[in-house]
Parts: sequence; C-alpha cells; structure tokens
Amino acid sequence: EGVGEKTACFLVALGMVFNRNKEKNEFPKIFSFNDVCQPLIKAFQGFTEEAFMAFFLDKRHNVIARKVIYSASKYAVEIDLTDLSKQLVLTHPTFVVIAHNHTSNNCLPSADDDNATEKICMVCALTGTTLLDHIIVAGEKVYSYYYSDKLESIRKQVELKLK
Repeated sequence: EGVGEKTACFLVALGMVFNRNKEKNEFPKIFSFNDVCQPLIKAFQGFTEEAFMAFFLDKRHNVIARKVIYSASKYAVEIDLTDLSKQLVLTHPTFVVIAHNHTSNNCLPSADDDNATEKICMVCALTGTTLLDHIIVAGEKVYSYYYSDKLESIRKQVELKLK
C-alpha cells in the first residue's frame, strides 16, 4: 500500500532478478559431481515438469556457461539438439555435463534417457566436445551415468556409429 502499480511491478521484477542471480551463484564455479549434487537437488525441487540443464566446461572443469531448458511434459524432457549444438559452437567447451529431473521418486534412467544420452553424446562428439556426465535428480536422490559406468558403454556405441 502506498505505491503505484508501476512501482509495485518494478519491485516484484527486482526481487525475481535477485532470486535468479542468487540461484545461479549456488552452483560451483569449478564442476565437481560431489559439489553440484545438492545445488541440483535444490534447483529441481518443486518442479512438476521435467527440466533439462547443461553445464559447459573448459579443460579444467571451470563452468563457462549453464543453460536451463524447461519442458512442457511431466514425464519427458524434449531436448532441442539444434539449440544444444548452437551452445556448443558458441561456448567452445571441452566438456559438457547434462542434468535433468524425474518428477517421480525414481532416479534410475529410462530407455528414453539412454537414447537421449546417446544422441547428446553424438552431438558432442561431432563438435569435438566430450559428454562428461548425465545426472538424473529425483527428489533427494541423484544418479550419475558416469559413476554407474553406463556413460562409457554409450560412448563406445557412439564411437562405433561414427566410424
């Protein structure tokens, strides 16, 4: 009370910008699986739809860019491979880490997750980038394709297809 509509809108927008910047700063500047798990759990909390996040890293694992893609689906993330390719060309990363959430309490990958990981791995390989990990978050649980050794078998499949 006591402020006009324009001032109220400005204050709300300012709060949103402040919160967004605060959220961005929760992620480490140097990517480490152990350091990123809790920020990812926090970032995906309360989502009723699946979302996809990509971290673009230099050769020392410094995060040089991060992109968030929201999906309209409750059970699948539609990954725009063209957009991902553009980001790879623009940022010139050495490594990419992708993460997405499951709205269920099950963090284990589905066949669709495996297929998406393979496609992303292929796009990365074609641009000279290495897919370092695919992380799935479900509630407080986290799954890593890298630490489960599933990513290595996907990389080998991609190498065979690119020969």
